[in-house]
Amino acid sequence: MSGTATVTGNLPALLSDGVTPVPAGNITGINIYRTTGSGTAAKIGAATISGTSFSYTDTGLAAGPYNYGATAVNAAGEGGMSNLFPVVVPLPAEVPGPPTIVNVTLS
Repeated sequence: MSGTATVTGNLPALLSDGVTPVPAGNITGINIYRTTGSGTAAKIGAATISGTSFSYTDTGLAAGPYNYGATAVNAAGEGGMSNLFPVVVPLPAEVPGPPTIVNVTLS
């Protein structure tokens, strides 16, 4: 059994100077990054942009901890990494063990 994670977020409102608003249509892409545990983030794909938000679906995940981050891209290049958001894909459910019969009475 494998897990699926859907990453969602908002486009940046300010340029990297933290003051200047991002011009409309300035963001041309959002790159999604993933780490396993405390490893280095690796780019896994590009998100779909809709209005001022984005989303990305990551499928086929094995059980365990992951962290997701994103970067915004425009004509000048790729910006800095967002906060890393942690998720844990749970182990698949297991079939229960057999019950124990404790007594049988005859009548």
